Amino acid sequence: MWSQLGVLTRTFVGKFFQLGCNGQWGPCVQGGIYFYDLPANMLGSFIIGLFAASSTVGLVNQKAIAVLPKSHPWQNNFPVQIGIRTGYCGSLTTFSTWVKELVVNAISLNAYMNAILGIIVGLYAAILSYTIGVHAALYLDRWLPANNEDVLLEESDYRKNVVDAYRAASRELPENTKQVGVGGVDAVYGGTTGVVVTEAAGFEALSEQQAELMVAEDDLPRIMISHPSQPIRTATTAAAAAAAAAGLEVEQGLETAAMPPLPPSKINMNTESVVKTDIIALITLIGLTAWCIIGAIIEDNHAWLRTAWLSLLLAPFGCTLRWLLARLNYKLKGKLAWAPLGTFLANMLGAAISTALFVVNVKVELTSWESSVVSAGMSGFCGALSTVSTFVTEIVQYLEVFPESGQAYTYAIGTLVSGVVVVIAVYGWTVWA
Repeated sequence: MWSQLGVLTRTFVGKFFQLGCNGQWGPCVQGGIYFYDLPANMLGSFIIGLFAASSTVGLVNQKAIAVLPKSHPWQNNFPVQIGIRTGYCGSLTTFSTWVKELVVNAISLNAYMNAILGIIVGLYAAILSYTIGVHAALYLDRWLPANNEDVLLEESDYRKNVVDAYRAASRELPENTKQVGVGGVDAVYGGTTGVVVTEAAGFEALSEQQAELMVAEDDLPRIMISHPSQPIRTATTAAAAAAAAAGLEVEQGLETAAMPPLPPSKINMNTESVVKTDIIALITLIGLTAWCIIGAIIEDNHAWLRTAWLSLLLAPFGCTLRWLLARLNYKLKGKLAWAPLGTFLANMLGAAISTALFVVNVKVELTSWESSVVSAGMSGFCGALSTVSTFVTEIVQYLEVFPESGQAYTYAIGTLVSGVVVVIAVYGWTVWA
């Protein structure tokens, strides 16, 4: 359901900014460094920043969604949190169309400088939108009636904790250390209750709520840090489970044993609220699916609208595949243990499939219906499979420990260059062969 809403929003946002190009009322923005889904990528990045957890925006008060009051039912409703961030924002933004459109135009129109500038502008526009979303969350949290904290002071302390932790771990530990994930968007350093204490590094990480969120929401990023490969002491079951999931050992008395990941049934959720959410989501999913099927069948006058309805039907499959690939995040060994492999693969796969479908749409003679189905595969399946919001969130989180680590630049440049290479490999031969 959330993925369908994301694709629906992306379709109509993109269409709005090109209404004037067809003589209708509205703006006309196209060509040059502009790409069709730039506004949607900015909107999705803003929303994921707005609905970030308090730990992401640097607040000490423990809230799964910083912008909402602590008593709000969504604070303990993981399906809604994952739905907004992974389902809606992940599908509202798309990496595949962004890179494919710019690179295809570069090859076809010899507009290589436009492609380079479009990629740079697209990245910085998304990062700026995400930052504005985070700042909006900070502002609203500051002025909620129940809160009197000094947000700027909290954020300053949070940044200092992150950097100090990284420096302590990377500079004071012996060489025989390993890369593991111990923090992130919903699990970062500076927790004040229920913490995991690593004595050798001398810093705190993972409050109980943060650890639970870390287990529940795989695909959001974690700051990677050098950590000693020795037992750690834990104060809570959730934190111990998260530490075990990160590859660390948990000390239990005189023995050392790795604890299994926290099972979903033990995550502290409002069961009644979750059941209601699931029922509403199911009803909405059925309603949207039926609407899309009927709309695709009866729509004969506007091919783009028929493509939009078909895109909504394919969106859940792309989003689900991205969610499954997210389980590969931070599973590499050695120096690349920090890398979100799942997000990277989702974006590369989305770019490859989208470009291949574009080649079919251009090079093969198709009927109107066949063309709509192929276009829906690009916009719906590939658009929901690839994501910019999570990609940008990961980059911003890695920037927290710059210049101690250059992972932000490594990941951003590596992903963008790889995406360009994938599109060239799939499309270039059709022009140059």
